[in-house]
Amino acid sequence: MAEVYEVFPKAHRAAVTEIDAVDPSPALAIDARGKQVCRFDIALTGVALTLLTVAPIFWDEETESWITGEEHSFTAVGDYALLVDSSAGVLKLGWLFLKITAFTGTSFSFSADCLLS
Repeated sequence: MAEVYEVFPKAHRAAVTEIDAVDPSPALAIDARGKQVCRFDIALTGVALTLLTVAPIFWDEETESWITGEEHSFTAVGDYALLVDSSAGVLKLGWLFLKITAFTGTSFSFSADCLLS
């Protein structure tokens, strides 16, 4: 079955050049309530980049804390698509943020747009 996404992607993160040392404010998260899948379109550039790891994190309104989903690693610069599917995660999609958790290399620039279905 074909996936149907919103027509226009929404900017989520733009020109990020450092790992996320702390969890973000929930106000920066994507409102994915009622959606099954979030597709992140990622643009990754850098110098001597050998590893950049991201993890979707989900805001739990009951405990007022973030829950970390499965990490994904990139080992080269390029354009990527990353699907976050609620059937594979620990929670149904709600408030969602794509966190940069690790980096190896000289420098990087990370941007991600999201499309929901």
